[in-house]
Parts: sequence; C-alpha cells; structure tokens
Amino acid sequence: MIFRWMIEFLNFCFVFSLGMVTLWLFFQSLAFDRVRRSSPKQRAELLVEVYRDGAPYLKIPLNKSHYLIGRGPECDIPLRGMGIPLKIGEMYEQEGGYIFKNLHNNSIMINGRPLGKEIKSVSPGDEINAYNYSIAIKQKELNRKKFQYGEGEG
Repeated sequence: MIFRWMIEFLNFCFVFSLGMVTLWLFFQSLAFDRVRRSSPKQRAELLVEVYRDGAPYLKIPLNKSHYLIGRGPECDIPLRGMGIPLKIGEMYEQEGGYIFKNLHNNSIMINGRPLGKEIKSVSPGDEINAYNYSIAIKQKELNRKKFQYGEGEG
C-alpha cells in the first residue's frame, strides 16, 4: 500500500514539473516574439556577391562575425583556381560594420585601390578585387508587404 502511494506521488511530481517546463517555454517564446516585433525599423541584410571573371559565382548572406576568404577548405568565401593562396584575407565584424584584413599582399584591391598589408573598413557598395574574382558587399532591404483591403481589384 505504501509503495502505491509513493508511485502516485512521484507520478504527480513528474507531471507537475513537465507542465511547469512547458509553461516556462511558452512564456519564453511569447517574450522573444514580443521583443522581435517591437522594433518598427526595417532590418537591412548584408550579403556578399562573388563574381568570377565578371560572371556571378556565389551569393552569401553576412550573418556571422568572421569570414575567411581564399582557396583553403576552411574558408567561408571559397575562391577556386590555380595560383590563388589558401587564405587571401579575412572579414570580421566590428562596431556594426565589417573590417577586411589582407593576409596576402598580391593584387588585392578595394574599390580599385591597392590595399597592401593594411586593414580597411568595408561597407555596402564596396568591392574587393582579388585575382579574377570580384567580391561585392551589398545591402538587401527586407520589406514586409502590408495587405491593403481592395488590393488587386480592377
């Protein structure tokens, strides 16, 4: 008889704790959703468009804080071809923008100017030229289209 009472008590504790965890997760999701919806500004998404010999090669959204550029397998922005070093450069986020650091001083240019071994800030509209590749940083606006009553009626 005592064992049945203990089993029922443990069952009650388990169901109660499971319910509390479920409620906590529910309220956390509400709080997260409320914070996300409270910002009325449009969010700007940065992306990198890579061109090889003038033809589109690759599109990558900038959602990480650090990117390696080069031919190596660990590179986030891969450039393929003979004579391209394993690591050409790196881009890292700093103060809301990105910084480009040249790791190889052969023929790297930003906006048509040779870079050398310096570190330069890059922003949307800038273009990094390395060998036969052109890496353009672009800004894509994320607009949320609002439904208007009567839209689409002739």
